[in-house]
Parts: sequence; C-alpha cells; structure tokens
Amino acid sequence: RILTDADISKRKTRKMINSAAGFLVKLAGNMFTMDDEIQLVIGIGLVGQDEATACLLYYFVDHKRQLLFWVHDCKLSMVSSNVKGVTRMSHMKYAVETQYWTHLELYPNLRKLKAEHQAELKGILIHASTETLTSNTSMAPFDLDELGRMLDLVDKIEGSIGKEHVYAVYVVGMLIDRTGNSRFINFYGQPEARLNADQSVFTKLRGQDEATSSLITISDIFLFGGPSAHASELRRVWVDWTVNFPRWKGFISKLSSEWTGFTIYSTVMLAVDVSFLAIPTLNPDVMTTMPEAAKIMTYFSVIFVVGSLVAEMMMKSTKSTMGTDALAIMYSLPFALLIWGMIFFVFALGLVVFGVGDHITLVTILPGAIIVGLLTAWPSVGNRGEYTVLRNLWIRSSNWLSRPCQPNSMA
Repeated sequence: RILTDADISKRKTRKMINSAAGFLVKLAGNMFTMDDEIQLVIGIGLVGQDEATACLLYYFVDHKRQLLFWVHDCKLSMVSSNVKGVTRMSHMKYAVETQYWTHLELYPNLRKLKAEHQAELKGILIHASTETLTSNTSMAPFDLDELGRMLDLVDKIEGSIGKEHVYAVYVVGMLIDRTGNSRFINFYGQPEARLNADQSVFTKLRGQDEATSSLITISDIFLFGGPSAHASELRRVWVDWTVNFPRWKGFISKLSSEWTGFTIYSTVMLAVDVSFLAIPTLNPDVMTTMPEAAKIMTYFSVIFVVGSLVAEMMMKSTKSTMGTDALAIMYSLPFALLIWGMIFFVFALGLVVFGVGDHITLVTILPGAIIVGLLTAWPSVGNRGEYTVLRNLWIRSSNWLSRPCQPNSMA
C-alpha cells in the first residue's frame, strides 16, 4: 500500500508519485521480502520557495516489526529529537519505534486495532500511574489526573480490538507515541538510564546539587536568597535540556500562587505607605530633619512596592532568552521588591518613632521592637540552616556545662 498527503488530483503530481513509488518498491524488493504489512509513504517537499525545485520524501513502514526504514542512506539524527549521547542501536531503536507510532497516529485508516497494542498501552499507563503515586520524581510525561482519564479511554476502546476503527487506532498510536518518546529521552534500557526526573544522564550530580553561578550568588545578596532557591527548583525541572511537563506544571502553579499572595501583600503595603505619608508629623508645616528622612524612606518603600506589583504582572507574560539563571532572578523580583519595600517602611517608621518620640516612648517601644525583630528574623535564619548550627552549638555548650567535675587525682 502506498500512502501520500500530496494532491494526486493533479496529473503531474500523480505521475510523479506513481513513478517514484514504482522505483522505490522495486528497489526495496531487491533488498527485502515485501509483504502486505509494509507500507510506503511518499510526500512532496520544496527546496526553498520555488515550486519547480520540488523533491520527493519517503519512508517505509514495517508493521510487523513496528519500525520505519529507508532504502537509501539516511542520518539517524533526523529521528533522535536532538538528544545528545545516542551511541547504541539498542537506544536508537526507541526513537525509531516512536516514529512508527507517530505514523500510526497520522495514518490510522486501513489498520485493525491489535489486542497486543491495546494491552501494551494499558500496561504503560498503569505503570506510569503507579510511579506517579509512589514517587515524587516520577518520569511519567503526564500527571495522575491525565493518566486516569487515558486509562478510561483505553478501557472504552477495548471493544474495537480486531476491527478497522480509525479513531481507536488513532488513540492508541497517539498515546503510545507520547509515552514512548519518554523512553528514548530517558535512555530506557541503557546503563546510564535516568531513574528519577531530576537526575542527569550526563553527570553524577542531581539538578539541585549543581553549583550556582556567580551571577546567582551576587543576586542573592540583594534579593534575599530568592535567585538560588528558584535556580535550584529550575534545575530540578529542566534537566539535560528537557522539561518534564507535570513537574513544570507544578512549579508554575506554585509560582503563580506565590505571585498572587505577593500581589495582596504589595497592595496592602502600598495602602500603608500612602496612609503613612498622611501622618501630621510628616506634614511640611512641622517638618524636621528626622521626619524628612522618614519621608524619603517612605517614598523608597512606595517605589519598591509598586515595582513588586508591576513585576508580578509582567512575569505572567515574560519569556526569557538568557537561560535558567535569568529566569531565577526574574522569578525572585516580586518577593525581593516587596521585602525591600517593607524594610524601607520599617526604617521610616523607626525614624518617626525614635526621632520624634520622648524618652518614655523610646524606653517603652525599643524592647518590644527588638523582640519583634528577633522573632521576625528567626524563621528566615532557621530556613537557611543557620538555626540548626546554632542549636547544635547550644546543645554542645549545655552538655559541657552540665558535665560533672572530675576529682583531682593529685589531691
């Protein structure tokens, strides 16, 4: 059987297709034993924009062995999907098989749904569902909800087994194509196979263990450690220049939730800053040196809070062309700008309280401000690991102080 997408209603095109098909079938017959399970697919491509320089494209499909082949030399890079490090034919086999299922998706007509194909697809989906349920680093290309709906579809097409039902064949071809490509990308069956979604096949380090760049390290100083946190998450999602869609979907969903929260905080902070500027103490009629500084700090706070709001809105439609480091810094901006806005507001409040207040106000407010400052910094220090170090130091010191004194042997 010969398949084509070309418009064979045109005499010239029909003649070209028939001539090429006869030549290719004859050439293939001299090399292989041809049977009804082998199909020839021919298409017409253009070399440049000139229709006069059209060329013929083709491939053979062997439905018994579930693969594609050619009778001329071809580069395997055409089907390798730009995956680096493909050196074994046992690995390349999965790329060729993926192309077979793509063909079945494109040309499902005149094919009967085989029971083994339906069973294979069902097994793949059950395995992927189990892995997704039991592992946080599942390599399944779909999330649990999508896998469940796919299993329902597979059960519904069971009645089409052995029949030429175009849509059932299409469903099987498309779903196996989507899941089969994951085998090739993850080096299935190879010594260096990827076993976890955040594991690289080219290095022993996992994504989150890789050293951060100097750009991220410098940015952490001004953006409160946000870039390194986001860079670590991005490296766990974007591994070996590929993206696992469910993990990326979860990462973006988490990021969107954070941005929504920052929007609320920034709006409240903006209202607080504007209200603070209306305090009579900051009125120009009674302005002193300290309130003037407080007013400047409040202006800085407003600028940073507005910047946080703008960054949150712009992030939702921004595409980065500078790699994961630039993305990590961009994703950190809403949080960092909001924190800077809060810091400048605290400075402004402190200048007003301690610059204008009397001694009684200072004695009353200062201890409370110190306690609140320490309690506020505590969660941040604990999250970064310093709290664990201090805790261990405290335990060792306590043990040393509570150690009983040894009797003096010289007494």
